[in-house]
Amino acid sequence: MLSRATLILALLATTAAAAPPAPAAEAVDRLFTDIRDPAGPGCAVSVQRDDDVLLERAFGLGNLEQPGPILLETIFEAGSVSKQFTAAAIAVLAAQGRLSLDDDIRRYLPEMRDYGVPITIRMLLTHTSGLRGWDDLVELAGAPRGERVYGQGEVFALIARQSALNFTPGSEYLYSNSNYVLAAVIVERASGESFATFSRRVLFEPIGMVSTSWRDDRNRVVPGRATAYTPDDAGVLQIDMPGEDVVGPGGLLTTVGDLQRWNAFLEHPSEGARPWVSLMLETRGALTDGTLIAYGMGLESGAVSGRAVIS
Repeated sequence: MLSRATLILALLATTAAAAPPAPAAEAVDRLFTDIRDPAGPGCAVSVQRDDDVLLERAFGLGNLEQPGPILLETIFEAGSVSKQFTAAAIAVLAAQGRLSLDDDIRRYLPEMRDYGVPITIRMLLTHTSGLRGWDDLVELAGAPRGERVYGQGEVFALIARQSALNFTPGSEYLYSNSNYVLAAVIVERASGESFATFSRRVLFEPIGMVSTSWRDDRNRVVPGRATAYTPDDAGVLQIDMPGEDVVGPGGLLTTVGDLQRWNAFLEHPSEGARPWVSLMLETRGALTDGTLIAYGMGLESGAVSGRAVIS
């Protein structure tokens, strides 16, 4: 299970509505037995089918220093769930004709090296670029995330300095946060707006995600934000929050309610949004040899009990 216990989210969009396997509150409570300590960190849970909220539950405290219960309105760090929103921003620009998924990234990021084979935006979004993960690089350099502050510009420069790739672009799949840092920078350069401003204008505000934003300033006060914790070797909980201003691969601040609004919008997009929503939901990664991979634009395609699932 997860060591960081303040956020657990399972977001599924299926091709046909199906009742949750255990809709009763008691059954859901049993799933979260390990983190149901009322004096410890917990989580918020929401289950929805079509337009009906079937279940909403909140467990534990959002902060151990100034104890207060987690609420359905509590704002969480979304971790890599953030990636689908970065991909959505790219999809909007593609639908508007302001970029193509098959553009060479150096069209927007001339600072990047020429590796002999073009890296496309599509390769970034599907993790087939071969770019090394920036978090791995700083850890190898002796300054891992969490031990010092990193900013977006510094991380971009680090990625651009890579002298070589892990593999020829398009030939393999390897999950790398570097891909989505670059995607966020491309959004800014293609749109002419900051990543946060563009996301708010074309995604969050139209969808009604009023509690959602990017953590692009680690010092900004965010009322109602939960603090994450992880146990040390002795089992003592320590604060485990991102001390960085890096967004794209992570850094989304949101609530379970806003994520349900997002899911509902993807299932029933507005007329103007259908082109980019379709692009986002239907795109799957493919290697140069034709092999399809599960990962697409911040989402994965698969099956559960014989039903097609995007998660």
